[in-house]
Amino acid sequence: MCSITTPRAAPQRATPLSKIKKIIPLASYLNAAYKKVRAAGKLGPDFGLKTHIPFSIFLEGVPGADYIYAGNSFEINGTVHHLDELECFSGSLIKVAAMFAAFKLRQEAETLRLAIKDTVPLAKFFGKLAERVKPTGAVDEIVKNDKVQKEPMLTDILSITSMESKVTFTDNFLDHMRRMIIPSDDCETAECIWRLSYPYINVKLMEADFYDRSTKKGIWLAGDYFQSGCLKRTDRKFKTRGQAFVRIDTVNDCDKTGGPLGCGSAQNTTSKQMVGFFLKILLEELVDQKSAHEMRLILGEAQHGGDSSFLGKEPPPDTPTSISSNRASGSVLPKFAIEAVKIGQGGIKADPERGEIEVRSEGLIIKWRNITKVGEDEPDHKDEWGEQHFDKDLRQRLDDCELTGEAAICWQNFSNQNPNTDGIIEIINDSIDNFIHQAPLTP
Repeated sequence: MCSITTPRAAPQRATPLSKIKKIIPLASYLNAAYKKVRAAGKLGPDFGLKTHIPFSIFLEGVPGADYIYAGNSFEINGTVHHLDELECFSGSLIKVAAMFAAFKLRQEAETLRLAIKDTVPLAKFFGKLAERVKPTGAVDEIVKNDKVQKEPMLTDILSITSMESKVTFTDNFLDHMRRMIIPSDDCETAECIWRLSYPYINVKLMEADFYDRSTKKGIWLAGDYFQSGCLKRTDRKFKTRGQAFVRIDTVNDCDKTGGPLGCGSAQNTTSKQMVGFFLKILLEELVDQKSAHEMRLILGEAQHGGDSSFLGKEPPPDTPTSISSNRASGSVLPKFAIEAVKIGQGGIKADPERGEIEVRSEGLIIKWRNITKVGEDEPDHKDEWGEQHFDKDLRQRLDDCELTGEAAICWQNFSNQNPNTDGIIEIINDSIDNFIHQAPLTP
């Protein structure tokens, strides 16, 4: 049991506090699993704070119940560091911020259309929209940079055919956006960010509480992933020629050789803010229900290798998915299926200790395995190991905890020099499974 239920009738005498079972929180299991896996050398060499792996988990509650959050902490030289609150470079994972901004822009446009459709002609719609979405209030670092796009290029993102029809993405922009997420193409990403603009992305992230301008913590996207090869592309239509990068300090991307960039990076987040982002997609609350659902489908395609048959359909219950994208060796069997994912991997600045490496981060939505019973009229379901199993006791434990069995997770800063991500899988397995079962907590 991971919750205390209230009896139907009040007892004659209050139960002594010493006899009430104290629930061990998810964070305790996460920290224990992280410590164990790190001690076993499965997370790479330890060169202090810059090499730790921020980890955040949100367990989804059933309707009417709260979600459960845990972020990992670690003590270094007598100081406890809340790793989930560290700003870290996270590469292509941050592309989801541009996807979010695009859906937010579509929502704002549709809201405006409904408000003015009876009084304003179609020819004036984009002029009115430009007034509505002008990104005032972006942070100074972006506003004062003269080498960046200043506001959204509305007609290159959105389409409207009449004041009676819904606002949609242009086919061209939707194509760029899908390629930005599913194969994670950098040139497509640069085009999307150019059309949306850093200021608009930044303002929308702050309005949604994904970035705090005072602490400079949270989801930060002010680097467009543009590369010289984008100029040579002849198969696609690109308008961007690249924008300046606007950087804030991070923990894991520091130049130790005295270079001018210091610890500044342009594609960063804390795991706590990013896992909240994925939780809102899971709950279908990011922007609005329709938008969140569409974003989840796109991220589902990213996990399923761009399988177009997946778009517009829900993943079948307990459908196991490939874990090859996570560089797992296969020796540690995940107790979960990955339903949606965005991977980030990119090089960090020169570091005499870490070397010239790339670091990996992920935001994902998972579902615990063996918790959905297959109906008699459904085809037999077997997992990737050829087994068919519904764990009634596991399902009951989740019900007792008021949990659906789905979760949002974010982890960061995993060196690509590690041969596999088995340690990451162990942390997820042990943290959630031990919490559900309230297993004895070992130091």
